[in-house]
Amino acid sequence: MRTTLDHLKASDRLRDAYAQAIRRFSGRPGVLGIGIGLPMSNGKIDDNRKVIRVFVEEKLPAEAVDDRHLIPTRIDGIRVDVQALCMQGDTHDTASFDDTTMAAQAELRPGISIGNAAGPPGTLGLIATSDGKPCLVSADHVLAPLTSSSQDVYQPAPADGGAGPEHLVGRVWRVNRALGVATASVSTMRSLVRSPMGTTVVVKKFRLPKIGETVTKVGRSTDKTHGVVRDFVSIQGCARGFVIWPAGGTRTNVEISKGGDSGAVWYSEDDSAGIAIQERGEPDGVPNQEWAVAAGLVYAADALNFRPW
Repeated sequence: MRTTLDHLKASDRLRDAYAQAIRRFSGRPGVLGIGIGLPMSNGKIDDNRKVIRVFVEEKLPAEAVDDRHLIPTRIDGIRVDVQALCMQGDTHDTASFDDTTMAAQAELRPGISIGNAAGPPGTLGLIATSDGKPCLVSADHVLAPLTSSSQDVYQPAPADGGAGPEHLVGRVWRVNRALGVATASVSTMRSLVRSPMGTTVVVKKFRLPKIGETVTKVGRSTDKTHGVVRDFVSIQGCARGFVIWPAGGTRTNVEISKGGDSGAVWYSEDDSAGIAIQERGEPDGVPNQEWAVAAGLVYAADALNFRPW
């Protein structure tokens, strides 16, 4: 399978610097993940070069960091950027851009509320096919949270009122914790619709994104939003993913995701390709750090054996 570094056309020097960063910084206290992405220049994304990105819980001034733990500004001549990511847990919003995404639907389609019997609500990201059968695709903590022993999946999620037997739509099928993605079998007579709520887009293929590419998702909590793929990243719970920022380069008060959007699929409006599965974002109380982390759909499909339906 073609790797992300091949897709990014990473030079040998960039590959070596990335490998060094993984070895040197992964596992350090406060380090969340290592990636390759685009730097900011004069307040705009500079898409003419790529840098190593080290994602941390909190970015401190150099003078406040012990020399032994100081992250260098360059590795073998490749620039290293340190970027703070304020992580959000499994929270959810009670208000939505369009409350229909939280309601029981006569049809199962991407963009609507879904969840395990004993977990947080999330978003049905994709209706795919596996072993010749339809399956539901979402984030692992939506379909199969670690805190739940139940295999039952409901639409809407129980937190959105879907607690009755008429709301049962499937059973957990396959889970990959490293990528943060899961599938569920379908056990309902509801019609299956491939296009996300409010759109006519049908995802007919999966592919890796270009760094700097604009992508779109439809989620339970924020409905339809757009973002730019800024980085490839290996981060806990999302081993092969991408960091997505609001379009335009600013991270302030441009909401691209909220709790409850986990599981939504980011796709390209240009060719209707599925790109990534929403995993997490910034806490709602941090308006100047808008971002999302999403697992590469190509990798998830290979790991969990599903294909476009």
